[in-house]
Amino acid sequence: MRIRKTSLLFGLSCLVVFGCIVLLLGRNKNLVGDEQNDVEDLERKVKELERDLQRNYEIVQKIGKSVSDLLKQSSGQGEAEYLKATEIKQVQQMLDGTTKECGFVEQAPLQPDVQMLKLYSKMKFDNPDGGAWKQGWDVQYDEGQYSENNKLKVFVVPHSHNDPGWIKTFQKYYEDQTRHILNNMVRKVGEEENRKFIWAEISYLDFWWKESDPQTRDKLKQLVDNGQIEIVTGGWVMNDEANTHYYAIIEQLTTGHEWLKQKLNFSPRNGWAIDPFGFSSSMAYLLKRSGLENMVIQRVHYAVKKVMSAQKNLEFRWRQNWDRDGQTDMLCHMMPFYSYDIPHTCGPDPKICCQFDFRRLSSSGQTPIHCPWKVPPQPITESNVQRRAALLLDQYRKKSSLYKTNVLMIQLGDDFRYDTAAEFDQQFINYQKLFDYMNSRSDWFVEAQFGTLKDYFDSLRASVAQSVDRFPSLSGDFFTYADIDDHYWSGYFTSRPFYKQLDRVLESYLRSAEIIYSMTWSHLHRMSAVPERSRNWMGRMMALLSQSRRHLGLFQHHDGITGTEKDHVVQDYAKMMQNGIQNSQMIIQQCAHFLLHPDQANYEPQLDTLHFSVDDEYSKPNELPLKSLIRLQKSKRRIVFYNSLASERIQVVTLRTSHYNVEVMNDQSKPINIQVSPVFITSHQLSSEEFEISFLVSVPPLGMSTYTIRQFDGSIQENAHLEVSRIVVRESRSIDSVAPFTVDIKEQFEPFTLENSNLKATFDSNGLLTSISQDRRETVSIAIQFVRYGTRGGNQAMSGAYLFLPDGPAKLLEPNAEDNRVRIVRGSIRSQVVATLPFVVHQVTLHRSPGIDGLNLDIDNLINLSGQSNVEVAMRLVTSVDSGTAFYSDLNGLQMTRREKWEQLPLQAQFYPMPAMAYIEDSTTRITLATKQPLGVASLSPGQLEVMLDRRLNQDDNRGLGQGVLDNVIPTLNSFRLLVERRIVSCKGSHEGRRPDGYPSLSAHRSLHGLLYPVHQLVWNVGDGDEQLDGGPTLMTLHGSFKPALSESGSDIHVVNLRTATRLPDDQAVEPLSSVSLVLHRLGFDCCFPPLGLNSSTANNGEFSLAKLFPDYFGDRVRSMSLTSLGTQGPAIEKSFTIALKPMEIYTFELQP
Repeated sequence: MRIRKTSLLFGLSCLVVFGCIVLLLGRNKNLVGDEQNDVEDLERKVKELERDLQRNYEIVQKIGKSVSDLLKQSSGQGEAEYLKATEIKQVQQMLDGTTKECGFVEQAPLQPDVQMLKLYSKMKFDNPDGGAWKQGWDVQYDEGQYSENNKLKVFVVPHSHNDPGWIKTFQKYYEDQTRHILNNMVRKVGEEENRKFIWAEISYLDFWWKESDPQTRDKLKQLVDNGQIEIVTGGWVMNDEANTHYYAIIEQLTTGHEWLKQKLNFSPRNGWAIDPFGFSSSMAYLLKRSGLENMVIQRVHYAVKKVMSAQKNLEFRWRQNWDRDGQTDMLCHMMPFYSYDIPHTCGPDPKICCQFDFRRLSSSGQTPIHCPWKVPPQPITESNVQRRAALLLDQYRKKSSLYKTNVLMIQLGDDFRYDTAAEFDQQFINYQKLFDYMNSRSDWFVEAQFGTLKDYFDSLRASVAQSVDRFPSLSGDFFTYADIDDHYWSGYFTSRPFYKQLDRVLESYLRSAEIIYSMTWSHLHRMSAVPERSRNWMGRMMALLSQSRRHLGLFQHHDGITGTEKDHVVQDYAKMMQNGIQNSQMIIQQCAHFLLHPDQANYEPQLDTLHFSVDDEYSKPNELPLKSLIRLQKSKRRIVFYNSLASERIQVVTLRTSHYNVEVMNDQSKPINIQVSPVFITSHQLSSEEFEISFLVSVPPLGMSTYTIRQFDGSIQENAHLEVSRIVVRESRSIDSVAPFTVDIKEQFEPFTLENSNLKATFDSNGLLTSISQDRRETVSIAIQFVRYGTRGGNQAMSGAYLFLPDGPAKLLEPNAEDNRVRIVRGSIRSQVVATLPFVVHQVTLHRSPGIDGLNLDIDNLINLSGQSNVEVAMRLVTSVDSGTAFYSDLNGLQMTRREKWEQLPLQAQFYPMPAMAYIEDSTTRITLATKQPLGVASLSPGQLEVMLDRRLNQDDNRGLGQGVLDNVIPTLNSFRLLVERRIVSCKGSHEGRRPDGYPSLSAHRSLHGLLYPVHQLVWNVGDGDEQLDGGPTLMTLHGSFKPALSESGSDIHVVNLRTATRLPDDQAVEPLSSVSLVLHRLGFDCCFPPLGLNSSTANNGEFSLAKLFPDYFGDRVRSMSLTSLGTQGPAIEKSFTIALKPMEIYTFELQP
């Protein structure tokens, strides 16, 4: 039954107005009939009603236009009805979501004692010579402050920093050094009860454990149990904090914590991050939610350290920008000096501190390490102990004066230290002599000892009577890092972007594999008993899954995803990531085959059988994947689409086929509209063997849908559902047309537009975007430019893998008249512009879809810097948005934070990490750029957003790598989504007041998720599932869909992971445990932007029910856990209970399969 358009719009308008009034009356139950309500109260409520009406009026205008356009465009009645139903559903979701979820964002967060934005605004960032402490001052103290009741308590913490890959590969480092460090640690620390040591990297500990005998393992357990060895942080690696996504951080923490729980029965309580190049507040949050209580950081801008030292704020309660009640506070200790090595940890004078690094003794018999200040250490003897102890204590007291209490931590270690038994003896024996003498001097009022982080923080908390409120609260992050002068470490935000994107690809595949594996594990448990053959099958797949987790975890290392490792080391990482992708693809297709199988009780697993080809083929670790080609002959090919998100996906997909005249049937076996487009082999040659077909699919939450494709039995003119793309090319050379396409060649272009029902994009004659307009509203100017930077010359420091040191402002890359080719491919489903520019092939795609992909432009840049010398290329958006000096970038994909352009800082300091998203905004408009790979981002002028794309640098930047960055992958792909949104009138959200916290819209969240977690395309292989056209027997019948979710989770609740725990037996194969962790993130979103393109409403005040999401899967009991599932956080509850999730928070729930 057809609904008239006018009736539909009128009905929707009435529904909106009525819903708004009901919501208002529901919120204000005393609006009528309460004699105490005064006029002002009534006026306020009337204004509130007006505001809600205005919001919903604007929504109706948007939806009305979408419905109107879609009805015009729909060629078949069935598709029109489908699209109408989709739009009606979206109106209902908007009514649910726009008026009741604004409170969180509109409420300002708690004001901390130290807000980093305010601190930066007051700092001069000058760098006067401070004397012995070059970046500080001549530190003095009052000797009279110490007494019998006020002693200085010193904890010297021995450690060895072991990079899982940097100059050497992970395995080579282990074989050459780390194996010996761990062996000696267990042996030498155990020789004396007063010896202590800390260890961080579980990846190395796992390597060592596998080759150690049971007696040595037991000795480590004993030392951990009695507190002599402490495992700190407990992650697989000490992860980078600029480029990493919170999914991967949680995964590498969980992998490490799972190992610790099973091998050592240990739960970390203290974090240790001494080498990441800047620090994210997201990490503090994730550690706290993982059960940690304290943390230590080191690499912070030297000017920030100086200010915080002067104010004695080096220990603080790190609070999230979004925090409204102080529940995220994490006690953090910041080291005050230049480095974490021994010369820069005992006190402000490195010349003195170096004399107490006893590894540098000339008599050590090891490879000599000299003190740069040319005063070597001396062995401690009876004759010199008084003098040497007094010299060291003076440094301790000076360092202590920078902190609020008399409890002091002294780090004792460096990179790959303690690799010989001799060094353990040198450090422990000489320091113990110093401690014994210090402690014997009652007039010195000092207690010195070896300690762990636990020892230190226990004493620190005891010194303030467990009341950490004595320490200031601090909000913000510590980017961008500079270690000396104007040497800002903003280069590594972009270095080696090919591998940065490969990281995100592995994350996507691993997450999808985790989810479908856990659904399969639960499905098997629905049987009376899991068959032994299925257990073996799941065990073998768990081995693949566990390996992929570890490969992803390893690359999160702060010399992995950063791009700051040697060439051969990044290749080693890339091979592991490629293996992880292939493992995950194998798991996805195996589990999909089982879940769609009609006879699961008698299912015979075949792990060596490739039932489906999953997406593209990652055949080489340093090349773009090969596009999968669907070969069509005399048979149907079934394509299963798998959606790993907890909301229905309605979007355009594009497949590559061997024939152009094809027919696609949906899961109701009805033909759907498709568009065929050409594949360009080169800029002037079309393929006659490969074609791209695009069509709209609908895939259920966490489920699968099956579509069939076959060669059409008839002429292309008879194929009523097929549209052939129209092609226009600006090209000086002739192009041979290939059936069914006609290529219109022009020597010159005029400005042109592409549009769908949501937006119209205008391009200049060179194929570059100039503006976007929405809903017939005012046009927003958005010009895309490409720019290049050089590096400094002469005797100055130059850019390298870590540092960005440009030779001045960027230079515009003008299109070359001879080489600037432009190609336009138009269609009713998908339109595309491809422009060839210096260094860049720039592609913009517009989809016509009722889903989220119909709201934004997809941007892909293929970068080729081959043969270039010291060049860095960036994409710049120049817009009409009046953003002033501010923009917002994300921290690890978890939260948005405000950035400012600081006039007192150089250009290279204005760049910040963009792991997932950035936006600029004014009072009416927001422009959001989502990214598939972490890159550096800046806003150097009002209305601009500039994103680095790739960098090729000839020289080392003197930070230890010893090489430039010359191994650029040709070409390197960078992918983005550009979203323009209009703010609802009178709705301010977080925009006003220069607040440090920012929030994407719901549409922006979903746009990012669509970019990071695309729908997977599973193509049935020939001989396993093809149906014959002649009506012959079906080779195999599978279900057409898999729909595990009864209802969606809510558009503001994101399923981060559904992860089956792993049993890690010694010397045996891994296997799945009967425990599944559901990790949920309730998204914080700005409700001032209509949530278009969504097919689900927001959760009602964060209410979530597992029984509604998974009515037929997982057990009847649910338990709240710490983030990494190390500890419980309350009793088990019924699966049917409704749980309230707070905005921005991440939760982990333990399920039984």
